[in-house]
Order: sequence, then C-alpha cells, then structure tokens
Amino acid sequence: MPVVLSVNNHSFLLRDDEVISRVRSDIERAARAGGAFVTVGGSERAPQVLITPATPVRIDVIDEPEAADDDPGAGLGDFVDYDFL
Repeated sequence: MPVVLSVNNHSFLLRDDEVISRVRSDIERAARAGGAFVTVGGSERAPQVLITPATPVRIDVIDEPEAADDDPGAGLGDFVDYDFL
C-alpha cells in the first residue's frame, strides 16, 4: 500500500513495499545513531534526506482507487479546475 513520507515539510510518494520497509528501518536506525543520510526511494537518483533525532518525520498510508479496465484516465488522479475571477 503506498505511503506519503514527509520529512521537514518535503513529501515523497513511495509505492514499493520493499522500499517502504527499508526506508522506515533506515529512518529509525539514523535517528537512533544520532543522525545519518537516508535514501528515499529505490533508484540510483533517489533523493537523500538527513535524519536526526530531532527531524520531524511523518508516514501516511494512502488508499489508491482500483483502476477500471475501461477507464483511459485511471491512475492519472482527479482534476479540479478553479476559476478565480
């Protein structure tokens, strides 16, 4: 199940269960060690964040709606158009 990881007012969407588990463990380990950089994501170009015991971290589990086979826009999210006149 995907999560949104928030660190110091920066948010990261994580979808892969293995990456989520690793990032959680790495964050806990870094905080216990007094501080360390943690890679957020599973790619070589994934960002790194400095985690210390004082770093605000929040992990929110999000629900993704099941995509219908006949919906060409499934998975693209909702669009809301605001007109400020």
